[in-house]
Amino acid sequence: MTQNQQQWVLGQLLLKRPVTSMIAFRRKITRLSSIIFRLRQERYPIKTTMKQSKNKAMYASYRLIVNNYSKLRLDRVV
Repeated sequence: MTQNQQQWVLGQLLLKRPVTSMIAFRRKITRLSSIIFRLRQERYPIKTTMKQSKNKAMYASYRLIVNNYSKLRLDRVV
């Protein structure tokens, strides 16, 4: 995992966009759960929601709980 991958994931979460493994995989990120784990260690409140696809496969969707970070500036990430 590179710092750029972690920054991209955090940037998506800060923009209030959900991040899934399929979305991350398009950006060549194969260890999304590892990135989420590290962001949680840095005290980012990330919520995991389990979803089911049309073919009944389960997957996780990650979102930032915005209440605590509504005033967080995006330039901190870049």
